[in-house]
Amino acid sequence: MREHHDQCDADELQDHAVGLPAARVLRPEAVALEPMLRDSIVAIEASLGPSCRQWRLAPDLAAIRLQADRRALTQILTRVLSNAARLSRDRDWIDIRAIPGEEGLCIVVEDEGAGLPSCIDAAPEHAAQPASRGFGLGLVLARTLMAAHGGSLTVESSSRVGSRVMLTFPSDSVLQ
Repeated sequence: MREHHDQCDADELQDHAVGLPAARVLRPEAVALEPMLRDSIVAIEASLGPSCRQWRLAPDLAAIRLQADRRALTQILTRVLSNAARLSRDRDWIDIRAIPGEEGLCIVVEDEGAGLPSCIDAAPEHAAQPASRGFGLGLVLARTLMAAHGGSLTVESSSRVGSRVMLTFPSDSVLQ
């Protein structure tokens, strides 16, 4: 499993170095959201070792299908969910839900963790997290991949309260 994460880190650095979205061509296809979320959660739990995060997936996620690049969507979900897990403690809840709107669909990930540094929602060049593990590029990569899909990633965070990350997909990428 560690080898997989090392490769993801290497891919992340390469993508960032060459400048997305031009570096990677998106190959949109119909993807079911819930299985991708569950696969990401399983991988994240395995990488955390002995710990116990409590994941709550809203039932309506099972019906959501998106027109998206599978590899890019996996990266987006893994980066967002791993930040939520890494910054939360054992027995903390991480909630995932969907909010449909006129402009599209918003996937909301909320955690009860320590909160993200305020610089994380700034411009990508200021997004390093020197006090945390990793390179701090995870959400920057996720934000860039969301933009490549015509969507957005926004963060709301409070120290010792937790974070809310909103992944907004445009209406034309939401399949009925």
